[in-house]
Amino acid sequence: MSAGGNITVNITQILAAATSTVVSAGRVVGAIPSLPQHFVLREQFRELAGQVAGSRVTAVVTGMRGVGKTQLAAAYARAALTMPEFELVGWVDAETPGALLEGLTAIATHLGVEDPDGDSHRSATRLRDHLNGRAGLGLLVFDNAVDPDRVAEFVPNHGGTRVVITSTDQDFTTLGAEVDLEVYERPVSVRFLHEATAHHRSPPDDAGADGIAAEVGDLPLALTQAAATITARRLDYSRYRELLAGPLPRVFTRRSGEPHRWVVDKAILLSIQTTRTPTGDPELDTAVTDLLDVVAMLSATGVPRDLLPDYAGRRDEAIARCVRGSLLAWSADDTTVVMHRLIARVLRDRADTDRARTRLAGNAIDAIEPHLFDHSQAWQRRTLGNQLIEHIEAITTTRFADHDPDNSARLLETRIWAGIQLVGAADLPRGIDYTRRTLLDTETQLGTEQPHTLITRADLAYAYALQSAGRVTEAIDLYERLLPDQERILGAEHRDTSTTRANLAYTYQAAGRVAEAIDLYERLLPDQERILGAEHRDTLAIRARLAYAYRSAERVVEAIGLLESLLPDQERILGAEHPDTLATRASLADSHAWAGRGAEAIDLYQRLLPDRERILGAEHPDTLTTRHNLAFACVSAARAPEAIGLYERLLPDRERILGAEHPDTLATRANLAYANQEAGRVAEAIDLYERLLPDHKRILGAEHPNTLMTRHNLAGAYESAGRGVEAIGLYERLLPDQERILGAEHPDTLATRHDLAYTYHAVGQIAEAIDLYEWLLPVLVRVFGHDAPIVRGVRKRLAAAHRRQKSSSRWARIVFGLRANRCAVVLQRFGRRG
Repeated sequence: MSAGGNITVNITQILAAATSTVVSAGRVVGAIPSLPQHFVLREQFRELAGQVAGSRVTAVVTGMRGVGKTQLAAAYARAALTMPEFELVGWVDAETPGALLEGLTAIATHLGVEDPDGDSHRSATRLRDHLNGRAGLGLLVFDNAVDPDRVAEFVPNHGGTRVVITSTDQDFTTLGAEVDLEVYERPVSVRFLHEATAHHRSPPDDAGADGIAAEVGDLPLALTQAAATITARRLDYSRYRELLAGPLPRVFTRRSGEPHRWVVDKAILLSIQTTRTPTGDPELDTAVTDLLDVVAMLSATGVPRDLLPDYAGRRDEAIARCVRGSLLAWSADDTTVVMHRLIARVLRDRADTDRARTRLAGNAIDAIEPHLFDHSQAWQRRTLGNQLIEHIEAITTTRFADHDPDNSARLLETRIWAGIQLVGAADLPRGIDYTRRTLLDTETQLGTEQPHTLITRADLAYAYALQSAGRVTEAIDLYERLLPDQERILGAEHRDTSTTRANLAYTYQAAGRVAEAIDLYERLLPDQERILGAEHRDTLAIRARLAYAYRSAERVVEAIGLLESLLPDQERILGAEHPDTLATRASLADSHAWAGRGAEAIDLYQRLLPDRERILGAEHPDTLTTRHNLAFACVSAARAPEAIGLYERLLPDRERILGAEHPDTLATRANLAYANQEAGRVAEAIDLYERLLPDHKRILGAEHPNTLMTRHNLAGAYESAGRGVEAIGLYERLLPDQERILGAEHPDTLATRHDLAYTYHAVGQIAEAIDLYEWLLPVLVRVFGHDAPIVRGVRKRLAAAHRRQKSSSRWARIVFGLRANRCAVVLQRFGRRG
């Protein structure tokens, strides 16, 4: 590698490697097609290798469908895998937005740079940034790309990673050096047919081969299909031409702008008929037919073997027969079967009646449905989930399910599953977009009052509620319009109606409308007890949520009482080691810490921690959260130096297990800064906050609640350091942002208004302090009640301000100052759907 970061690719070496055995050594990510090497000409391969070696980053392989773009790129990728210089080879199908993001996320995960919260778009962006700074030689292939703008967003433009893009769209040539594939020249076509069919006549039948090449327009894919048919049927060239000229149906018409001759379709169809020729084994013959039809309906990215039906134990024999007929090919790692898009189109276009289309759609849905797993496994099985979603999308795109009501309903159910899966895997932007599209279709096909439509509306609201603080208002609007419809259509006691009531309450709470959340929970709880029973898991969950809402409303004593009555019920009904039981123990400890009962909280955390380590494991996120909250309890118990030690031991563990940019890791950094502040190490706290804030903006976004809270806490640290004027400047810039993003009466916004008033008072701006306190007091009374600690604190401060005396009480500021940092961890663990 040269000093400037330019990497020399040895063309001769990689050309020789193209036909050698692939040794991936764990460096490959993606289903690289493993296609016949005779498909790729050495001249084409040499041109691509030269362009990759000579271009700054990107080479673009263009040409019409069937000329071998994918095969050429696959041969190059397989060659790269044989060479130790290539540290990574990634293969991404770029035909659909979902497949593009899925492929890039898989590579990001392989490299450990994926978005910790599961957002596939952010994972793709993080991968691009990582590759831009990565010096080692790598190869990234974007196959069958269709949208130059979308792909360009994720292409690394410097570093050691070389990029190959295949596409029929000439606009991609703006991204790199072009390798334009055309149909074979006639002598090449003739030589190809001789070699592929092993015809060794002397003299060779050049005229016969020339005639076939002329018929199929020298298109490589058609020549491959012809060779497969000739070999399987033991034909000579003249007999094949007779078949090609015979009365085969024209299976699809030429599309506008497509240069293929229609006889190419017939060449593919002959190959299909040859592969489907009865063998005397009806079971195998049926398996071959069904296999081809299913793969043609699923994603062109390839279908993992294990997702295909077993066909009574004949699956592998059926695949082998289709591979011999050049209708399917194995991926380089022999786990996935791939079908060329033109072959799939011929198979689909042969279904020229509603009955045939219904059969294909039904078989494809039959193949997918058994693999749809429970949503509780959404995060753990997100890779499989993404594969299934791509197949569901492929079936949807054909519109074949529209010809049968049963298929249409089944497909909608799988699409609803797909939207929930994306949200459950925390891929929220994709999940919202997908669920929106599904909702439009359910409303169009089924109507606005059908149960599937109601479910999809609920799923969309739930996704909005999770995405960010800025979407909570939209979620509330969706829930508030959905709830009366569910009560009217399903009934007030239907489980989906109850779920919406619970989720609306939770969303109110997330928006800072705590009183409304409590009112909903308190009305829902007796209904749940009456309908489901006091010991049903959903009823127990509502009690836990109500306790959390009480705590958010500063009704901590009531929260503790509710949790203490809930815990023995959960231990008896669910078991002492059930996740919900452990979560209640953690919430009880959190509530004691929230109430300032540091000693009680520490005791509860210290008894919970070994149980979580034993049941969940020392590296489970909930175990790490317990360590984090134990440290916070030490802060609230005035044991800040001890808390600093706990945080400093926890931080490297979170960085190693979760990643340096995971929100929980950032929360530990934030609370370490706060512990230093409480320990009187204000300079260290300011340094930690100032280094944390740009990371929060970059990773979480400038409008994320935790970013806003870090700005708040930095201002508080400035005030503690006697830098009141700087603190006021930060608070004054923060307050309008919080009012716009969170709302004027959100607890965090109220905390900033309170602390700004406190700082005005501290620097002698008494009139400004009094104005803020007088605005704040009635709001706090309405939100938290007359006797809440924060209300009593503001009354005292307002009186002190009127007396122009500096208040010595700082309890209210401490309670508010870390609210978001503390809640950020707790909310992650209790914010479950339904």
